Amino acid sequence: MLDLLQNLKEKGNKAFRASQYKDAIKHYTDAVEKVPLISNVRNLDQKVKDIIHILWNNRALCHYKIGRLEMAEEDCSKALIVDPFSLKANKRRAIIRKAMCKWKLAAEDFGFAVGLAQLERDGGGGGGGGG
Repeated sequence: MLDLLQNLKEKGNKAFRASQYKDAIKHYTDAVEKVPLISNVRNLDQKVKDIIHILWNNRALCHYKIGRLEMAEEDCSKALIVDPFSLKANKRRAIIRKAMCKWKLAAEDFGFAVGLAQLERDGGGGGGGGG
């Protein structure tokens, strides 16, 4: 399964780099649909969880780029179910929520992201990268 997910992720990344955001969304969607429901993600192998987190986060960025803010926010939230300490996903969701004028939620996400960044800077770990 890991090879299939990685292949679809790469196809999505290639489409994203070509600014073909809808095609990228299709590839990322094909990949996440191969995995059991998000509620079961905690039972998956760590490598699969890592890639699923990246797929949701990448798909969120594509939705954001084409103005689908609600879908972008939802995908970031799914990425954060998989990896709640992801600096990138927390920061991305904050930016999306700011664009949606959800000021309080955006501030909470930004605040959490700042805390994660400080932990990473101080060598305390933190969440996944991805991309």
